[in-house]
Amino acid sequence: MTTGIHRIRIDVWVDYVCPYSWIHIATLDAFKAVYGAGVDIRWHPFEMRPEPFALVEPDSPARHETWAKRIYPLAFERGVSIRMPSFTTRSRLAFEVASWAADRGRFDEVHRALFSALFERGEDIGDVETLVRIATTQPDEADDLRHMLDIGWHAIRVERHKALAARLGVDGIPFTVLSRPDGGADEAERNRKGELADEADDRANEARGANGANGADDQVNGADKGEMRPVVLRGVAPLGHFHEAVHTLFPEGYAVMSAGRGPASRDEGDAAEVADTAEAATGDGTPGSATDVDACDKADHS
Repeated sequence: MTTGIHRIRIDVWVDYVCPYSWIHIATLDAFKAVYGAGVDIRWHPFEMRPEPFALVEPDSPARHETWAKRIYPLAFERGVSIRMPSFTTRSRLAFEVASWAADRGRFDEVHRALFSALFERGEDIGDVETLVRIATTQPDEADDLRHMLDIGWHAIRVERHKALAARLGVDGIPFTVLSRPDGGADEAERNRKGELADEADDRANEARGANGANGADDQVNGADKGEMRPVVLRGVAPLGHFHEAVHTLFPEGYAVMSAGRGPASRDEGDAAEVADTAEAATGDGTPGSATDVDACDKADHS
């Protein structure tokens, strides 16, 4: 029996130079259209080939074969416009631009524009001036973004999530974690365990002082509070796998929130909070659900 209005949190790791990440957006859009405004999508950077890893040779036979046999057919199936760029590039600066846009409330717009620039128009999103043109609309914005990229202001946020991804064992993208913010446990039992956890946290904080660590390792794992274990989908999972994940997370049934009442998609989120959610799914190395589908990894030729 369905009770109340439900929410779904989706944490997604992607790379702006990964074609499967671009295709994955269409699946998430379709999912949100079905399950309503209660779907909260949070995007996380995962740089597949950072310096000093070598880039894929743009004219290699393996790259052309991957696009012809895997990427183009999948994009056609999902209704995504895409074409193979004539070059390969890095995504670090693009992630910094997305972080800059998030601080201005324009993440979703710029996030999609970065993918579209590379995979629809063949623009180099590793080039500063190209990024400035994509992300800004006013001269003062352009100057601010150039300055932020020059001093690496947003690089620390990208590095933080790079470390988190390594800790969670993310080795291919897209990497998606679905969870329910209410935890899925019986409310009274959840509250009881939450109170016990809060008491334990208070005692620990008193022991280490007001300035003690408050990072991800200090957070209580949601699974230890009797909450529903999150579900992991690896690769560019089809919509059917998302439906199965919802059935797993909401065995009592899912009540859809009407449009306009829920949160918009956004970037990142607090690293400690993300760690709690994702580690509940991946902490023992066994994902809640795994998919044998296409993904970008360091051995991929896309």
